[in-house]
Amino acid sequence: MILLAALALSSSTCRPPSSDAERIECARLELATAEQAMNYALARGLDTARSNDENASAAKGPQSRAARLAVAQDAWLRYREAQCAAEYLASGAGSLEAVNRIWCQTRLTKARTTELNLHFIVD
Repeated sequence: MILLAALALSSSTCRPPSSDAERIECARLELATAEQAMNYALARGLDTARSNDENASAAKGPQSRAARLAVAQDAWLRYREAQCAAEYLASGAGSLEAVNRIWCQTRLTKARTTELNLHFIVD
């Protein structure tokens, strides 16, 4: 429900942006929507991992699938920030640097959501 509201907000608010400030705001809304989708996929993945951990006698503590997924997600968040900072610091994008950095974060977040859905969620 929240995801649908964010999608509606981003699509109604961001067509077409006429200033850099509006472009940045639209990019932020799109990132927020992508992050909500990723967080939902992560929550489902963690639920699946916990369920698998309960069924496996050896998967307890820091070696559990759920714990490993949480560690991987933390590392991925650090990677996303570093990657996008490196991409757009190197490009010298000027006034568009902020929007390009947010788009980078959105692109990587959507890719991460796909990974979570493919590898960690069992329907």
